[in-house]
Amino acid sequence: MDEIKTRLEKKDMTTINDLEDIEFITYKKDFLNTHKTTIFNSLSYIEISKLNQTILGRWMYPVVSFAKDDIKFWIATTLKYGQRNVFVPLNFYTLTETILSLDIKVGGLFRVRNSMATVKECVNMLEEGIYNRVSFKEIRDNLAENFNVIDLTTAFKEVLRSYKQTVIPESFLPIILKFSKLEDKNERLSLYHYLYLSLPKYNRHLLEATIYFLYLVHDIATNDGKDYTTNMDMEGISTVMMPNILLKNNNEVNLEEVSILVEFMKEFILNFSVIVQKNTLL
Repeated sequence: MDEIKTRLEKKDMTTINDLEDIEFITYKKDFLNTHKTTIFNSLSYIEISKLNQTILGRWMYPVVSFAKDDIKFWIATTLKYGQRNVFVPLNFYTLTETILSLDIKVGGLFRVRNSMATVKECVNMLEEGIYNRVSFKEIRDNLAENFNVIDLTTAFKEVLRSYKQTVIPESFLPIILKFSKLEDKNERLSLYHYLYLSLPKYNRHLLEATIYFLYLVHDIATNDGKDYTTNMDMEGISTVMMPNILLKNNNEVNLEEVSILVEFMKEFILNFSVIVQKNTLL
């Protein structure tokens, strides 16, 4: 726990989520103006309208975000890159805090598949505890007593997929698929940054916390990337996590598109510390 606490205290960057709402709007406009050649050469007017959620974009392609009623049950987390509060759902917070309270220097994290019955039992215990207003400590202790870290990290993937909408809205998938056509990595990163700016606020928060959590678990379990004997590297974790972050209806995506989305997710997560920062790509 001391190691995790020390890592969580290292916040030395300013991120997009540190901006006030008015600052954020100005920043996004400035970024669009600075990178308009890349953005307008890569995306259609309709796609840019969708990302900006202009009147036309909201009318033709409304982006599904987390409902206000859902956000009432969100809580600030320490799983963040920047200085200001990042909010996540209560079940996400409770589960990640439980995982981090245990010994995570074990093999098979995010990779070993548990029985669906075990995963369902774990998620049900989590959800019922929250619904019945059981204390955080009691829920955490019950989960830790009844399930191991492998069970809990598998349940983490299931919790992400249980939300009514994906962390990155599915309506953005056609745009993401177009990014793969760009050969220049810097241009792709600029578009990833613009995509991140275009996510609804709480989607951005949840995505930041998710990726921070994945890196934290990876770094501790692999001794900061020095030992991959029993655990995946971040490329492997990104591959496994892609469906949980991007897909709701898998049958609507063909195998070629799945391959493209996996490559996108790997590059996005591996470069997230750049993508999430303010000004790094201006």
